[in-house]
Amino acid sequence: MAKSKIPLFIPMVSPKKLNTSFEKVRTDSTQLAAKTTMEEAYKGFHDGDGNFVEQFQSTGFDQRIFELYLYAYFTEAGFQVSQTHDRPDFLLERYGLEIAVEVTTTNPSSNPQFLDTNGRSPTAEEIKRLQMDELPIRLGSPLYSKVQKRYWNLPHVTGKPLVIAIQSFHDDSALFFSSAAISTYLYGFRHHASRDEQGNLEVLANSIESHEVGTKKIPSSFFEQPETEHISAVIFTNSGTVPKFLRMGYQSGLHDGNTTVLFHGKFLNTDPNAEIPLTYTYDLDDPPFIETWGHGLEVFHNPKALYPLPSEYFPDAIEHRLEGSSVITDMRFDPPHPLTSLTHVFNQAHFTTFLNGVEGYGVWRISYETFRRLSQRGETGLHQELMWFASSDHRILGFIAVDLQDEDFIVAIFEHRQGQPYELVECEMSIPTEDAALTMLIHKLETLINI
Repeated sequence: MAKSKIPLFIPMVSPKKLNTSFEKVRTDSTQLAAKTTMEEAYKGFHDGDGNFVEQFQSTGFDQRIFELYLYAYFTEAGFQVSQTHDRPDFLLERYGLEIAVEVTTTNPSSNPQFLDTNGRSPTAEEIKRLQMDELPIRLGSPLYSKVQKRYWNLPHVTGKPLVIAIQSFHDDSALFFSSAAISTYLYGFRHHASRDEQGNLEVLANSIESHEVGTKKIPSSFFEQPETEHISAVIFTNSGTVPKFLRMGYQSGLHDGNTTVLFHGKFLNTDPNAEIPLTYTYDLDDPPFIETWGHGLEVFHNPKALYPLPSEYFPDAIEHRLEGSSVITDMRFDPPHPLTSLTHVFNQAHFTTFLNGVEGYGVWRISYETFRRLSQRGETGLHQELMWFASSDHRILGFIAVDLQDEDFIVAIFEHRQGQPYELVECEMSIPTEDAALTMLIHKLETLINI
């Protein structure tokens, strides 16, 4: 008789060892769509080591979520998925081609974080350094470790394309950064945008030798390192998370009808003259497009691979290839591809309040584009704006944002008087929850409107 499968959400470790994110999914009614979708994906997932559930509930929650996400993607995309070997993690077959996929993540380190700001918000220059040097170092270590395993020598891998899938979980801000850092590290080129005399966008590439932060230094250009010719491609995403499971479940109807989900994201802009990404904010009950498991996945092809991976092998994924000194991105996809995103869940009654306006005062939710047009203000990069509001006469504007370092919330209110530009008149920081920030913002708007 086949051994029964251990349920995902029945605790099998002591309460003091339960991961807080696991407990939120297990017990929070707003996470029902995520919980149900994880359980559905897990039905076909093979636990080769026998410790998947234990780690999922305790020390390895993020890593195991990423594995479950990849399995959900592979099965939806039509791959024949095999987990009969203990390593690599997956054998996939599609279009008559079998490949091997090994999964890894960046994880918290016992060493101090490279970017130490003594509790203050980082400057734009510090964020840039983080993306260009610290993140490649963080990503390089697990990738190099996987090369040292030499999976290509295993009988069931020999002669097949070998792919490494990676996601960043080393600190709370890791998922807010796009794939620019890993592209720089994999190919050894840093790209800069400029405009020619006609105003057309030009992207220039500079070769880089290494990445260095403090005493830590690693060579750049992963695909140029010894034995990496055995790695056909690297898959990267920042979508292998609980919010992805929640959105996929919610749009499939796996919820109780008492929640509303808002999705805010930066999306790849396919305009060849565009320097900034597209921004979308929408309600999942009225989405501009239907999300798939593959939206958010990126494939970086190795130009020196012994066994090159064919184009479009991974459905819905963006593909990158090195041609000369330029990284060429294949943009044959629809809908737009998310680069970074935030997902927000509200109970239905609270959401209806601000969606329909506050009775007697005229406080309305507005779009990102409307806020930018009215306020003539840019984003700082130190926080991620989530929702935007205005009085009915547009005299007063406000937004809710999340602090990218502390993961708490910010409320900002702007007012313009007698034709003057909008001026910041209220700013509250370190608000612990989205609901608290929303309540505070509406209260402050009501007060200012009624003055």
